[in-house]
Amino acid sequence: MATQLAARPAAADDEYACQCGLTYPSGISYCPRCSRPTPGVTPDYQLSTTVRRVRGIRLAFGVIGLNIVWQIVTAVAVLGGHMEPHKAAGFVIWGGVAFYAVVLMVITGPLMLLKPAWLKGDRQTAAVLGVEVGLAAAAFLIILFWVSSGHPILDQGANLLVSEGSIVRTILAFFLIAMVAPVVEELLFRGVVAESLRKNNAPVALGVSSFLFALAHLHSLRYYTICGLVLGILYWHRGLWASIAAHATFNGSLVVLAVVVALGPARTVSNGGVSLRAHTDWQVNSVLQDHGATVALRGPSGSYFAVVRNSLPDGRSPNLDRLASALNSGGVPMPDGWKVTPSSAKVVTYPTGRGVQIGVTVHGHAGVVAVIPRGNVLWEVDFATGGSGRAEREYPSIMNSLSLPRTA
Repeated sequence: MATQLAARPAAADDEYACQCGLTYPSGISYCPRCSRPTPGVTPDYQLSTTVRRVRGIRLAFGVIGLNIVWQIVTAVAVLGGHMEPHKAAGFVIWGGVAFYAVVLMVITGPLMLLKPAWLKGDRQTAAVLGVEVGLAAAAFLIILFWVSSGHPILDQGANLLVSEGSIVRTILAFFLIAMVAPVVEELLFRGVVAESLRKNNAPVALGVSSFLFALAHLHSLRYYTICGLVLGILYWHRGLWASIAAHATFNGSLVVLAVVVALGPARTVSNGGVSLRAHTDWQVNSVLQDHGATVALRGPSGSYFAVVRNSLPDGRSPNLDRLASALNSGGVPMPDGWKVTPSSAKVVTYPTGRGVQIGVTVHGHAGVVAVIPRGNVLWEVDFATGGSGRAEREYPSIMNSLSLPRTA
């Protein structure tokens, strides 16, 4: 119902000045502007539990739908070739900030109506408890995945944003993942959804809010449901102060891990007698290895490095000068999407032996193909930057660490 009440100080005994600045007749149960209850006035109406529940769940599904649309737009832009992976990181950061800003505006009204508990008990105790839970959960999962796979498993979003090693982008990634996302997600799923279900009992409130929290992440339903339950229990007993602290600490730990792995020391990767050294975030590319590569790594921003074993038909090593000349003249076929850089083929000497190196472009980005004969085997090294400046900088050190079998 429209109201003409003025936002001014109380001028009479029968008026009440709300904290939001609106003055209205003191007999009204709730402030017409912000829905705060009027002190000393018994409410003459109450928002039903059913309405509160439906509004909270409906709002969560609306945000999930908006997130799906946002993810589809990003995926189409990247996979469709309209946006390169290393450039998509900036798009993801600023798009993510805009997304969470919209969500925050949408949930502000319900938060003012539901008034979720920000704090239960001592503030410092709640914050410390949240940080401890977040650190413990992050440490447990990092160690578990590292032990089970032999290398750290990185959060895909955090790795995308920090893989290039840019200080500015790393700071922005930390701001988005460890600050903005935890606050907005806790306000939505704990402050709105769980709080709107409070009268149904704790198991229902925490279970439904955790399941919707998992749906919003669009993958690993069981994993995120468990995370949501832990955060929900913290909220239920200690308030949003604790759940936000835990969520922020957990996400921040994943960003720190991605940065440490991207900038940390190299590790040795070996298979089939071939070995090389690369930073830990150069992960094994199982798809390329299944298609014949002896060693294949997936690097930052869509780059890759692959070593392929080719048998020489006559069992004799080719003349390297003639091979370089043939490559420069276009006499050697290249895979689809690969183009030889004119007059770039030359004979070079690597630590693992002499070979021929040629510059190429792979789907519009710089790359290198090197062939190194060893006995009756011609080893082929394919490197594509994917537009990643960091991958291009690290290629020489990876190539210099390459070791090949001396005989077939």
